[in-house]
Amino acid sequence: MSAHLSAAQIKARLDHPIIDADGHWIEYGPVFTEELRRVGGEDAVQGWNAVRNSTRSALSLSVEERRRRRISQEAFWGHPSKNTKDLATALFPRLLAERLDEIGLDFAIIYPTGGLRVPRVGADRPPPAPTTSSRPSISAPSPTA
Repeated sequence: MSAHLSAAQIKARLDHPIIDADGHWIEYGPVFTEELRRVGGEDAVQGWNAVRNSTRSALSLSVEERRRRRISQEAFWGHPSKNTKDLATALFPRLLAERLDEIGLDFAIIYPTGGLRVPRVGADRPPPAPTTSSRPSISAPSPTA
């Protein structure tokens, strides 16, 4: 038996709901890219690829180099891979809804992750419309559907 309580055990001791007001789901790259191309064209795809490439590039730099260039630490923990069920939970909102009790949540407000960054990419041209980057989020399966 572990000396630590599970999220469900902690939640059972509380007399109020637990709400994640800043949850993120991870877009599945190939599907997200296809939808961006369909709705926003090649500029939207280029913006998405720039976001993904900037994260990879920043993570390849040393801490000293990031500090010198004033580049913040990118999220390297957003794609869990040791536990594939956790990765699937981050990718599929319906699975997250099914696992809320296990995770210790009563309710979660979920936002896209990379898609929130796409409209800010490219100062030399207008960004893709916000609906372009949010459309795959809107068309994701709803746990209440």
